[in-house]
Amino acid sequence: MNAQQHDYVLPLELHQALAVERISVSPTGEQPGQGADFYAFVFDRGQEEPVNAFGGTPTEAVANVLTLLGKPYVLIDADELNSDAAVAAIQFALDNDEGMEFLRLWNQGDFDVLRSNWPEAPEEVYIGADPLHKPYK
Repeated sequence: MNAQQHDYVLPLELHQALAVERISVSPTGEQPGQGADFYAFVFDRGQEEPVNAFGGTPTEAVANVLTLLGKPYVLIDADELNSDAAVAAIQFALDNDEGMEFLRLWNQGDFDVLRSNWPEAPEEVYIGADPLHKPYK
């Protein structure tokens, strides 16, 4: 469907995976907690039959469809990663003369400006906060 290969960071980029890959998700009506609470499907490249999968959450159902399509994704605990990034950003800001400006931009998601103005900032301030972050080599 999309020409450019992209590792979706789920659940942070769930909306992007739905839009770009044209995946639909709906509740199944099953009893909650049975592991098949949500149904995700997509008609891939004009197929007559949809590619579909179930999951306990919308994110899990979409991840299962992406697997069937051979699309890369990374499944993360967004709360844990965002928390770690926030702690790293605060620590860096406390040790920097322009710390409040750094935090303001970090909070607004202006990560390109941060990389430009504070190249010495540790990678941890981006992991989980910036959905486009690629790990340093």
